Amino acid sequence: MGLTIHYTFKHDAQENSARPVLEQLRQAALDLPFKEVTELVELKGDQCDYQKREQGDPARWLLIQAGGSVSLGGHSSLSVAPTGMKFIDLNKHECVLVLSKNSVVAWSKQQGRRSGLRIEKGMKLHPDSLAHHVTPPAGEAGPEVVNPEAWISQNAYARQIEVTEQSWALEGYNSALTLLVIADVDGAEDDDLVRHYELKNSRSA
Repeated sequence: MGLTIHYTFKHDAQENSARPVLEQLRQAALDLPFKEVTELVELKGDQCDYQKREQGDPARWLLIQAGGSVSLGGHSSLSVAPTGMKFIDLNKHECVLVLSKNSVVAWSKQQGRRSGLRIEKGMKLHPDSLAHHVTPPAGEAGPEVVNPEAWISQNAYARQIEVTEQSWALEGYNSALTLLVIADVDGAEDDDLVRHYELKNSRSA
């Protein structure tokens, strides 16, 4: 048996600025007494799907490790590909990835923590949501603008928002995977949206 140590780094900037930072980290590793330091690997799109790689492909295990599992209750779980996770982290728009099972929200991943919005785990799917209506094996709906109240259980800063939803039924899991893209419709342009709405609410108070 061997020991594997994983490190996760977060870089709050544009995607094209991440590589120079990784080059610096790699150079620092080269200066340490490691037996081997490989070249940087950059994968995009279908390259991130381990199921499309040969069994002996060295990147296959890397991609499996980079994914995440979401519990669906009992002894079942669903693997969430790194592509979807990274899409949420790196997208310039405010996005939320939601997994629902038996018409109940089981898990969600939101970009950042500055929005003041919340999607409640355990919340029943709203009839106005597309996810409420998609059915396996190949159900898909959207993208379509939906009622924000269909998803947002808490709007801490009274934001005026538009929510675009696209949902897919997951065959064999009685579940749906949903991508939400959130846009402000009242002219918010500040990088710090929390500060923007705090100021706005204080002026109207």
